Amino acid sequence: MKKLLLFGIGMFVTFFALGTLSWFLIDKPNKDVVKYSETYDPDKFNKIEVDSNNVSIHLKKGKRFKFKYQGSIEPEISTKNGTFKLNDEEQKLKGRANFNPFDARHKHLTITVPPKKLKEIDLSTATGEVVVDGASSKSLTIWNSGTGKLDLSHLNCDSADIKGKRSALKLDDSHMKDTSLNIDAGEINVTNSLIQSGIVVINSGPLRLNKMHPDTSVKASSKRGNIYYSYDRLPKSVKLKLSPENGKTYIKNEALRKRDDKYSKHILEFYTHDGDIKLY
Repeated sequence: MKKLLLFGIGMFVTFFALGTLSWFLIDKPNKDVVKYSETYDPDKFNKIEVDSNNVSIHLKKGKRFKFKYQGSIEPEISTKNGTFKLNDEEQKLKGRANFNPFDARHKHLTITVPPKKLKEIDLSTATGEVVVDGASSKSLTIWNSGTGKLDLSHLNCDSADIKGKRSALKLDDSHMKDTSLNIDAGEINVTNSLIQSGIVVINSGPLRLNKMHPDTSVKASSKRGNIYYSYDRLPKSVKLKLSPENGKTYIKNEALRKRDDKYSKHILEFYTHDGDIKLY
């Protein structure tokens, strides 16, 4: 029995060693890192479209357009008609499982844009994070269908549609007009921002709107979680429509309660199913 046990352990160690060796000598060289880096004049593009499977996307301000990509396959790239398009949905790898624990190289795309206002920015990824700092666009679309965070700051957008499946959405120091924020499960944190006409929805998790501009008008909804709201400075008037179905409403600032005016053009309309609504 003891010999059989030792034989089994020996076979396990042998096959594990052979498997590890094959990963390094066979599989690993076939997964070379693909790199792409290109710089363009500041007037080259007015639209950016990125459709990625699992790359992290970072967008920042600079003097010129610059795109720096690192991934596991060659992406499809187009630079026609004032539009930069990148697609790396890894179609070549679909249907092929990857059990290599050593294949953990970081995949990312860094986009630098000039300070001018673009016509459209459209960013989509499955599991990577999306970090945007300093974008100015007439239309902004961001979709994370996986678990990556959405970290957004210093945005200036006429229209924005930002969605995440299981994500932590953070929006800071931004000026947004027609805006939709939607997270299935996770959290939403908006700070020091102006949303002139917004809809903010989360299915499960907390929803925080802190130090908001007094001209903000927003509708917010949470099925399972509290809604928190505070102003940077109080508006002259605001129309409050607060409806917690299975929770309570707390207005901590009595001065805000006195400025509740049903005729005000600034509206805070909040709904919760299982959660409280708290205004500070």
